[in-house]
Amino acid sequence: MKTAPLILALLWSACSLQAQTRRNYTVDLENRNPAVGSLLIVLTAPNPFGTPEGIAGFCSGALIGDRVFLTAGHCVGPSLPELPPFAKAYVSFSPTALDGFTKAPLSIPPHWIPVSTQAGNPSLPPCPPPVGCDPTSTGEFEAGDPAVTDLGLVFLSRPAGVKPAVLAPVGSLQDPQSSFIPMTTIGYGHEFPNPDLSVRDGLRKFRNSKLATVLNGVWASWELPSSVCAGDSGAPTFLNNLPEVLENRRPIVAIASDGGIDCLSKDIRVRVDTYAVQQWIKDTVKQQLGRDAVLQLGIQ
Repeated sequence: MKTAPLILALLWSACSLQAQTRRNYTVDLENRNPAVGSLLIVLTAPNPFGTPEGIAGFCSGALIGDRVFLTAGHCVGPSLPELPPFAKAYVSFSPTALDGFTKAPLSIPPHWIPVSTQAGNPSLPPCPPPVGCDPTSTGEFEAGDPAVTDLGLVFLSRPAGVKPAVLAPVGSLQDPQSSFIPMTTIGYGHEFPNPDLSVRDGLRKFRNSKLATVLNGVWASWELPSSVCAGDSGAPTFLNNLPEVLENRRPIVAIASDGGIDCLSKDIRVRVDTYAVQQWIKDTVKQQLGRDAVLQLGIQ
């Protein structure tokens, strides 16, 4: 006799979960955030993992230089030191990233920019494919661990042709006023927890949230329920400290890392308002692209 009520309760819980996560975003139909893009890993040939050709994974991120894309470290980890010959990486800055893509036959849209190389923060643990080191699902490291900086840099084969975003000044999140300033996270995440890539819509979405606490010199957490879901890894968080007419100059204060397996129970992001992070970005860009590219970075 208890079976029917139990089934109804489970169905209600499942519906409630999707309703909660679905309501917490707005689709960027007006392309108000052109510096935010999607990193896509595409399998272009048969591979040892037996995975069909097509999109094998994707993350979010932000352009911070003409050819420099900032994302989560666990998004680039499986591609290091380089992608195998059966895989390629691209970045799209379209608010509808999957427009023009077909799996059979495999067709890459012309607006997808090929990636030339990628780099992860040296603190990251090994992230071998196909599992990688996503802190939400693998347990390779824990979001919030001060010994790990979950950041990665993607270097594009050509300029993106959009205005790069800027990084917040060092110490921005430690300002007592930061917990009162609304912040916006922008990414290409799914609307509810679902590992099936075939149902991802490829739409750029933004969500507002407030800082909960600065955890340490590397990480901070945001108020729940989470604003981060599958595919939002690497999504930038912008500090809304400027008027709307200057929204394209609002600085990035953090990068999404772990939104919880249910997209509700955890929201921990990597700080980019630290000297160590900004110096690592400068050093890596200089190594890959030269001194002039460092001067073009949006680091105040």
